[in-house]
Amino acid sequence: MSVKLITEGIWDEITLAVKKSKIKSFVAVAYFGQNGAEMLPLNEGSVLLVDASEKAVKSGQTSPNELLKLYHNGVKIYSQEDLHAKIFIIGKTLYVGSTNVSGNSKNRLTEAVIKSTDKVAIEDAKAFIESKCELEMGEEELTELQKIYVAPKNSGGGRKTSTVTLSDFYIYRLTETEYTPKQEEEVVKGRIEAEKNRINKPRHKVDEFVWTKDLKAKKGDIIFQITKEGKKFYCSPPGRLIYTRDVTEEKEDSIICFVEIPERKRKNLELLTLNLDEKEIKSLNKSGRKSKLLAKRLIILFGN
Repeated sequence: MSVKLITEGIWDEITLAVKKSKIKSFVAVAYFGQNGAEMLPLNEGSVLLVDASEKAVKSGQTSPNELLKLYHNGVKIYSQEDLHAKIFIIGKTLYVGSTNVSGNSKNRLTEAVIKSTDKVAIEDAKAFIESKCELEMGEEELTELQKIYVAPKNSGGGRKTSTVTLSDFYIYRLTETEYTPKQEEEVVKGRIEAEKNRINKPRHKVDEFVWTKDLKAKKGDIIFQITKEGKKFYCSPPGRLIYTRDVTEEKEDSIICFVEIPERKRKNLELLTLNLDEKEIKSLNKSGRKSKLLAKRLIILFGN
């Protein structure tokens, strides 16, 4: 194990370390500015957590275009508003310090980072980053952010409060059944409308389910589906509710819910619960709104 303080040539070292690394990296860094993809050329499968909120983009501190470059290289992009951490796990080395991914950090500011190969510190840092990752950002979402991006000015600028809030999390326990003719008709129509509401088309797909009770979840909330098929229960990856469609019938009204989920295999509920504690397992036994901490745990377990 080694620990070293670096105050000179920080970005020369980090950039070179990324280029040499043959394994995926894990990074949490507040801002990702212009030329960020060159400064931090992460390889496929790497995880990048940044502040890509409206206020960070409008102020020019995070560049959606730079994030798109990495996204197209297979990097998983996540955002957390007001993130201030600067943690870089490159290969078997951890860098923690003051530096953002920006020209100012590289060329103007006086920065310092601790470089360490301590295995415990690396695992703790990785766990921290994964705990802050929610749903992966996609091409459409990043492209939309480009529309509000304002190139940074040295004099700074106003920072408006973002309207983005952490989504609520709902579990819906379902039973595999056949759609009624009316539901089937509305599903076909609904899929067309749902496509217009897509956020992340690459690496995601649209799924739907029928709910016959009062639907508490709203558009944008995170949905976790548990479906009973025979004697077994299966879980779909957590996804975002993007569209709903009411179905009126004589016997019972229903709602078709369209959810955009990552393209990952479903998991057997019994196997999934092996990684959860007793309180978390109990939360899975009933439909309804659940804690955001549970949402994060499930997202991590699905590899989001």
